Order: sequence, then C-alpha cells, then structure tokens
Amino acid sequence: MKLITKLFPSATSGLHASVFKLMTSISIVCGGNSLLTTQVSLHLSSGTFSPLSIQIVLTGFPMGFLLGCVSASTIVRRLGNAITCWLAIAAMACATLGFSFLDDPALLFSLRIINGLAMAVLFINCESWINGYASPENRGAYFALYMIATSLGALLGQIVSGLNADHQRIGFALAFAIVIVGLGYGYVTVGRWPRTASSQEAPASELRERRKITPLQLVLLVPLTVIGVLQAGTTNMNFYSLMPLYGSGVGLPAATTVALMTTFSLGGVLAQVPIGWLSGSLDRRVILMFQGSGVVIFCALIPWLSAENPILLFPVFFVYGATALTIYPIAVAYAGSRVNRELMATVSGYLLLVYSLTNISTPGLASGLMTHVAPQALFLTLGCGGLLLAMAACLSLRRDLRADDRPGGLTEGF
Repeated sequence: MKLITKLFPSATSGLHASVFKLMTSISIVCGGNSLLTTQVSLHLSSGTFSPLSIQIVLTGFPMGFLLGCVSASTIVRRLGNAITCWLAIAAMACATLGFSFLDDPALLFSLRIINGLAMAVLFINCESWINGYASPENRGAYFALYMIATSLGALLGQIVSGLNADHQRIGFALAFAIVIVGLGYGYVTVGRWPRTASSQEAPASELRERRKITPLQLVLLVPLTVIGVLQAGTTNMNFYSLMPLYGSGVGLPAATTVALMTTFSLGGVLAQVPIGWLSGSLDRRVILMFQGSGVVIFCALIPWLSAENPILLFPVFFVYGATALTIYPIAVAYAGSRVNRELMATVSGYLLLVYSLTNISTPGLASGLMTHVAPQALFLTLGCGGLLLAMAACLSLRRDLRADDRPGGLTEGF
C-alpha cells in the first residue's frame, strides 16, 4: 500500500481500488484478444484456406482498428468513458463468439473488423481517460499500469494458446469466455467509472487553439518517432498474425510455435521497466539505434537456426521480444521531448493512425512474400523495418540536434 501511495500520492484509496480493478478487467480482455489472434492464425494455417483468403482475413483486424481510431473520439464524447468501455468489450465478445461457428472467409473478415474496431475504441477510451482525468503527478503511473496490464494480458493469451495449440474451436470458445470474464469482472467490481478530482481541463476553444498540428508537421518534427511507430506496428501485427504460418512453413510443431511467441511476449514484458529506466539517462536516439540494429541481427539469425533444434530459438526470441516490443514507448517518449505538452494529445492520435495504417498495409505484403518466396520472408519484412529505424537514428545523431529531453515546439528535424 505504501508503494501505491507513492505512485498515486493525491488519489484516494477508493480510486486505487477502482483503477486497479479497471486495469485488471482490461488485462483480461487483452488476454482474450491475444488468444483469439493466435487461434485465428492457427486456424488459417490448417490448409483449408487459400492464400488469398488468408490475406483477406488477416487484413480485417487492422482495418477495424483503423476504423476504431477514426471513430473512437466521437463515441467517447457522446457516450462517456464508462459506457464506451463496456460496449467495446461486449462487441469484442460477440465477434469472438462467431469464430466458434463460422468458417466462411468473408464472415471471418467481418468478425475481425469488429474485433479490431472494438479493441481500438477500448484502447483510445482508456488512454483518453488517463489524459483527461488523471492528475499530472499520477498520469505517468497510470500509463505505466496500463501498459503492464495490456502486456500481461497479451502474455496470458499466449500461455493459454500454448495449452490449446491444436484445437482451434476450443481456443475460440476459451477466448470468448475470457473476454466475458473481463467484461463481467469490470462491470461488477469497478462500479462508477474512476475519476480523479485534481485534473482541470482548459476550455475547449483554448484546447483547440493549442493543439493545431498537421500530419505533415508531425513527420517533419519527429520523423524518427514516426519510423519507430511504423516499425512497432509492423512487428506487433505481423509477428503475432504470421508467426503460426511461419512455424507451419518451416516445420515447427504448433505448440513450439506458440511457446516461442510466448517467449517473445515475455521478453517484451520484462524489458519494459529496465528499458524505460535506461531511457531516462541515455539519449533515446541511441537506444532506438541499438534497438533497430538488434532487430536486424535477430531477424537475420532466426531463419538460420534449425527447426530441428528449436531450443536454440528460445533465448533468441526472448531477447528479440525485449528489443522489438520496447521500441514503441521509447519512440513516443522521444516525441514527448520534442513536442510541446499541449500538442501531445493530437500527436498521439496521429501516431495511432500511423500504427493502424501499418497494421493494414503490411500483413498482406508479408504473407504474400511468405507464400510466393519462402516462410523466412516474414523476418525479411521485420528486419527491413529495423534497418530503417537504425539508419534514421544514426542520421539524427549525426546531425547533432539539441539534446534529447529538452522541451521544444514545432522545430523540424529528427
């Protein structure tokens, strides 16, 4: 309790309980979504779907996620945070249930659109609550709690997938049950949506004046962050969606493939705190340069390791996850050091759109390369993103701009 009090010095004990229950609910739902994503990929790799059908179904989730990014702000404004949260989880549950009964690619594509839309609305709703209602001294702690909750949820989904890798229908039912548990737990235990009393928003007209920044200005202002978000979106969507197809293509058992994905996720979860601490003492561009270089090395190493000795892959996937899954927070933190605080809400929206567009555009490309070239093309795609990030970070350091973490306005450059 003393640790909680230090993290949330101005909040009440009732708020502590509500926030942690809400984050627990979100974590459970993310576990169901993670399990569903893996089970969908395993189902698609069963041999009953054509390559075109696989590409179409895999595009559904990122397309829905993009639609959620575009519509979430309107939904939250009209319904409020609490109703939006529960409706998003309910929509996720309904779509998840459909996978237990349907096999038509067009219907699966539609269900994945609903999944993506619901998860985007849920994420943006929670992040908007943190930005809008948490006090300045609590905001960072709430975001840390939120990131840990979503990461642990994804890890939970991978663990459950490993226990049920060969039975997709049962996996779909488990995913539905997990989402329902998350919805029921949150709705019953959270009660009234948690709010802090210390946050005071400026008038809407004043906020609009402060937050004027165009996408082009964002690219010119923090191109390194945009590239980092592109790399993160490419990795997160393609790895979790296509790794089962890769494993099937190179002869890995389904259980081993899921175990490797779990190891990858575990590396990312355990690395969040040390990498975040390191970013407070080092130039974030240096960290991004090493992260990009590491991604290139691991993506070149993985295809060379023999599928007959998968034990060699586990330490590689662990360190790969620790490297690749921490790029997004470092890149966004770097943007925070270059952009005025008043602009960060708008910048975050643009970055999430970039992330979503990457999710839509790259799975079809990667799966097409895997089908027509070789399964190893998955890591060729991921490695190219890491190379681009490392080069951008090197260019930024070479230009020797102002020191990292110095507050700035709309100054162009990396």
